Amino acid sequence: MSRTQSLRPSAHTRGPVRERLSRASPGFTFITESTLSSIDPATTVGLGIGQTSDSGCTLLASNTAATSGTVVSAEVEVGSYCISVYDVGNLTGSATYSLTVTHP
Repeated sequence: MSRTQSLRPSAHTRGPVRERLSRASPGFTFITESTLSSIDPATTVGLGIGQTSDSGCTLLASNTAATSGTVVSAEVEVGSYCISVYDVGNLTGSATYSLTVTHP
């Protein structure tokens, strides 16, 4: 059985925005960028899933050209994980976005 949750961070500007996740069951976790609102609809950002660490978020899987509809997935064990949305040099200001996370 999988569960879905929606994340709607308020804004993203020239640095990573991270969300923390805890997994109680092993399996694949899928992150879908549902919307990305910026001046140019073709703007891409980085989207990744990783493990939390002392230095932040160590990515296990990522896509550096994510747009609306992009999916990033990783097989995870029980533990603490993070989702990172980050500027890859394309943003000139803030962009709002929403993510959908599907996990065991």
